[in-house]
Amino acid sequence: MSRALRERPSRETMRSRRRVLSPTGTAASAASAAPIDFHDLVQIYQLVAARRSVFDSLLWTVPSTSFAAHSFLFQTALAGDTSQAARIISMALSVLITILTLQLFTRQLQAAAADHAWLEDWEKRHGVDERDCAHGPTWAKYRSVLPPRARHFKVLAAIRGFTLWSNGMTIIGFVALGVLIASALNPTTFQNCQNN
Repeated sequence: MSRALRERPSRETMRSRRRVLSPTGTAASAASAAPIDFHDLVQIYQLVAARRSVFDSLLWTVPSTSFAAHSFLFQTALAGDTSQAARIISMALSVLITILTLQLFTRQLQAAAADHAWLEDWEKRHGVDERDCAHGPTWAKYRSVLPPRARHFKVLAAIRGFTLWSNGMTIIGFVALGVLIASALNPTTFQNCQNN
């Protein structure tokens, strides 16, 4: 372990770093702070990149888990022997899950986009060669290449994932709302004819 990593920073150094990293700090406090060395900057970059990776993973976990919940709730609501109360409650929960999922999905995308922009800016500020950048136009060019096996799905690849998934989630929410209203207005709408 290097000497710099073993030594604990002084209280004054920690205070000055907090002032620099604090969003409420002033330009004067930032100017008087001890400079952060490149090793620290690389660690910050790695932390933000790791956080972005987690956001990217969570971004797609949320709607897929939500689809599983919707599947269960629709199965409950549309079963022929389900009571009116169970149907209304399950569809109300489905509408609520849609709203919560869209909010969380949007916030996670916002956080991932913010980290992406920060990482791209960091690469520009520190002179990373464009060919080595993992964010920005160079990365977008690599990402736009579609493997030959996926050529049949080229149209789907052109649609942004967030747009497709959020619109799909919204449609599910409106279907749940429709079933909820139909169940509230007519208790026998979705009942199995054999049970009458």
